Amino acid sequence: MKVCLKTQIYDIRTLLKSKVKNFVESSSTLHKKMDVLSEASTLLIKDITFFNKDYMVSLQDKVKGDALVFAKVEEFLTEIKTMLSSQSTISLESISQMVSNIKTNIKDALDTSSW
Repeated sequence: MKVCLKTQIYDIRTLLKSKVKNFVESSSTLHKKMDVLSEASTLLIKDITFFNKDYMVSLQDKVKGDALVFAKVEEFLTEIKTMLSSQSTISLESISQMVSNIKTNIKDALDTSSW
């Protein structure tokens, strides 16, 4: 009976050692995979952050450019309104002159603007 008990204890001890060894190996593998996942996530977040910064700068530049365009258009429309209101009668010749002035203003605005 004592020998049988020692054999059972040995078997249980061997089984426990095997299970602990498997657990340690699994834990180590899981830890390595988590390290890889953590590193990949960190790099992805850095890439996204840099992309967003570049995107935001580009977007802000676009907004500034659009604001300049709208300011020029508003100024241009005001000038047209002023030219039209100063005319008591509009002849074909004055319309041609206004169109010519409008073309010149648009060309000048496009040449001097940085949009």
